[in-house]
Amino acid sequence: STRLSDVSFDEALLALVHLHVRSFGDSDDMVPLLDMANGGDDAEINVEPYDPEDRPTRYCFRATRDIVEGEELVNDYEMPHVAPLASFQVFGFPFRPGYQLDANSLSEDYKMVYHEEAPDQCKGLRPHEFPEPRPDADPILHNYRRFAAMYCHEDAVQ
Repeated sequence: STRLSDVSFDEALLALVHLHVRSFGDSDDMVPLLDMANGGDDAEINVEPYDPEDRPTRYCFRATRDIVEGEELVNDYEMPHVAPLASFQVFGFPFRPGYQLDANSLSEDYKMVYHEEAPDQCKGLRPHEFPEPRPDADPILHNYRRFAAMYCHEDAVQ
């Protein structure tokens, strides 16, 4: 058995992150089914979430079309309704440019809720602000750099 003293801070932090990103709603319940479907855009989606009326505490997927044996299950996880940076920070990836909220939609929604202008989703990530990390730098920095190259250049649709 593992004693608490055998667990490093990094291991405990990773466990907390796993619990946080896999929790459902306002609880700390982990819902492994949510990890079954991969993320995809409209053309790829073949399952959708639903709450069965007879078992409201259950979380289920149902097929949106026939699925062949061995086919990947794909859901959009509501990502078209969030900014690319938010899905990148929460899920670890954004969808292709133009599929998710653009800056104008984000600004309008944000202003309605918070009564102020939306924060700049690319602040600090533009090429002149965020140089290429060293090859041995943390992989997270490299992922942010790839995100920035796709979403935060001057011609990007944000």
